[in-house]
Amino acid sequence: MVVPFAAGGAADVVSRLVADQLGAAFGQQFVVENRAGGGGIVAAQFVARSDPDGYTLMQIGMSSHVVAPAISKRAGFDPVRDFTPIAFIGGAPTVILVHPSLGVRGSRSSWRLRGASPRVSSMSQPAPARPAHGRGIHCRKEKLRVLHVPYKAGSGAIVDLLAGRVKVAA
Repeated sequence: MVVPFAAGGAADVVSRLVADQLGAAFGQQFVVENRAGGGGIVAAQFVARSDPDGYTLMQIGMSSHVVAPAISKRAGFDPVRDFTPIAFIGGAPTVILVHPSLGVRGSRSSWRLRGASPRVSSMSQPAPARPAHGRGIHCRKEKLRVLHVPYKAGSGAIVDLLAGRVKVAA
């Protein structure tokens, strides 16, 4: 089972739980392999080029199968032709986390704070082709001074947010 994001994130944890259940149901081991990069494109290309023998599964999402092919004509795969969906596992909510040092108590005050502040706030995001990337585009549209800090997985962004190295995690 190929996971298009780094180990430790929500997609990885869910995939490992599913792999354990599949292993028990089929009486054989399912191996989870993380192939992070390109908002899921790296993993999707790998799976699309694999033999269509039913032995390679992928935990897909909006970033790899909707956003990435829409923004890159050279994605290297067709999300409809090259993949066969077999199960819906679940969806993840979108969350914006703000470091307590900013004194923000809601999303509206977060946008006002960043717009009024002369300093640049840092905003982490797991990857450019992820749904969270839209918040960065919104910042640019609203002329907010936000430094984009890319991460391979949301788990690293959360650690840096808690440590105070970034101020906003999306």
